[in-house]
Amino acid sequence: MDAIKPTGPGKRLRSAREAIKLSIDQVAHHLRLERQVIVDIESDHYEEMPRFTFIRGYLRSYARLVDLPADELVLAFDSLSLQEKPIKPVGEFFVVKERPNFKNLLKSQWVPYLLSATVVLLGALVYQSWTQQDLLLMIRTTFGI
Repeated sequence: MDAIKPTGPGKRLRSAREAIKLSIDQVAHHLRLERQVIVDIESDHYEEMPRFTFIRGYLRSYARLVDLPADELVLAFDSLSLQEKPIKPVGEFFVVKERPNFKNLLKSQWVPYLLSATVVLLGALVYQSWTQQDLLLMIRTTFGI
């Protein structure tokens, strides 16, 4: 005896869409999805679609649009026992970056600023000292101190 293959939600969604005389393009526009996504849902072809979480959301939105019980359609999708593809990392999107170390942050970013500030401060002190010595010399020569 052959096992009965469960039917996905696609056929019910297509029948409901056709009953209210909506085109695939109208459904795609209303749900803000590509036309091919609607075609794949109605055909129960989920292999090239995004993660199952998104598909369940699409099914719920589509069910609300055509006035079908969303939970039943999601259960019908889950009963298909499909295997979800593993996530493939894309560039650095899934790379966990190391938290910046405070000591390294001080060394790398603030050292040039601290050195610059130190040079400016020393320059100001030398200038002040120099002008103060000239002032003292002038006072001594003027008043004979």
